[in-house]
Amino acid sequence: MNTALPQVQDILSLKRERLESRKAQTPLNALRALAGMQRRPESILSTISDNVLIFGQITYSPRAYDPVQQALSYWKAGVDAVCMFTDDTIYEGSVNDLTLIARAVPVPTINLNYVFDEYQIVETRAAGASALTLYTRLLDRSTLWSLASATVRNRMTSIISVNQAEDVKTLLEFCPPAVALGKRTDDGELDLRWMHYVRSFMPFCSRVVISTPLKSVDEARSLVALRPHAVTIEPDLLPEIQTLRAIFAPN
Repeated sequence: MNTALPQVQDILSLKRERLESRKAQTPLNALRALAGMQRRPESILSTISDNVLIFGQITYSPRAYDPVQQALSYWKAGVDAVCMFTDDTIYEGSVNDLTLIARAVPVPTINLNYVFDEYQIVETRAAGASALTLYTRLLDRSTLWSLASATVRNRMTSIISVNQAEDVKTLLEFCPPAVALGKRTDDGELDLRWMHYVRSFMPFCSRVVISTPLKSVDEARSLVALRPHAVTIEPDLLPEIQTLRAIFAPN
């Protein structure tokens, strides 16, 4: 299924052009060799635990952007992993930034950028990341399965992102190690009704990641009933890390 919004399609079009340029500069076999030299990926969402993981999200801003400093701030605050989403129609340094933060912090790093080609998966491993997200709205079923398999071959965790009701069928056909849920209503509120609907169909074998970054402690409290295995935050919630852990602590 490929139902990306027009602006996302524009980003994908530009990314494909840049991808072809990178392929010409660094052949896949050379990239595989570089990936094989990286330290073994950190385990993410594969260890059975009652503790909810907290992921700190780095986002690109043309005004003030220092991914390494953001990553260090998250790590010092005690997050369990750092994730990065930098897809933009102008910025193209995301792979380099992923490498920098993977080297800067001892916690796992997760690539949230749009992935549609196996080359990008090997790039992600070569950068030192431990996991990546695959978006069902961008990929047909065959491509999704193929990329998920390639992620496993590169010893990383694939997190399958769903954001529409039709994606539930995908979850039932394929038991991904982790599923990302994240959606806001038109007025900016968490779409709890939708997330509860999808959660009810989640395979028992899949871990649940709330991928929409939380804006407040109250939003965190509203998610407890979803029984997530991980939640995502932005820098404004750094002072509330311990409060968040208390909110999601097992009873």
